[in-house]
Amino acid sequence: MPHAPMRAVFCDDCGTLIDPPESESTEVHCSSCMCVIDHAEFLHRVVRSEHVTHLRTDLDAGDGAAPQSKNAERALVNEQCEQCKNPEMYYYTMQLRSADEGQTVFYECPRCQYKFSTNT
Repeated sequence: MPHAPMRAVFCDDCGTLIDPPESESTEVHCSSCMCVIDHAEFLHRVVRSEHVTHLRTDLDAGDGAAPQSKNAERALVNEQCEQCKNPEMYYYTMQLRSADEGQTVFYECPRCQYKFSTNT
């Protein structure tokens, strides 16, 4: 038997994931900021997730260089390029150090292709 799609709503004020109403009441309260959300907001909202495993075959023999995966999923962020002052940069993260340490964030400017990374 197929599973019904999960529905999710996020609070417009604080971004908290709102639990769906347990009954057909007309409003739901955000657990963080107590904002009132109409239960109709939960209709026609579908959340789908996908787990993708990336193999680390793009690493060189310990030279410390950033991975150059052509398939790395990147997002655009409001981060100014240090070189050309473009207001946005692409970024992606990888866990290169031990699990109890932060991720490495890789940035690339879409205008001049300047690249740098930071450890978080």
